[in-house]
Amino acid sequence: MSITIQRKGILTALRAIAGLQAVTLSWPRAQAPIPCVTVDLASRRATDRRDNTPYLTETEFYVRLFASREADFESLGPQVEQALEALGYEQVFVWEEPGQGVRQLAFRYRITN
Repeated sequence: MSITIQRKGILTALRAIAGLQAVTLSWPRAQAPIPCVTVDLASRRATDRRDNTPYLTETEFYVRLFASREADFESLGPQVEQALEALGYEQVFVWEEPGQGVRQLAFRYRITN
């Protein structure tokens, strides 16, 4: 499956989450509506080859939730997780970065197909 098709599926699933003000492929600017989510490619590689061509490909995406209120992290974080898991993605790891006024909850998801 192409990266473009995978990315469109992720964006569609995330845009269905009520409460998100924006879902984008680019880093939010200072005036971006919060809470928002960004999606970007982390890596893509062949995990198995047959007859010298990729047979299975592993793709990883970063999905970052930006919010200023704890309540948004508590309600939207699990919804982001559920949306990606419903698409067949496995959560590889999660980390949180505090910021001045806006915090980031970053997820990394993997799928092999």
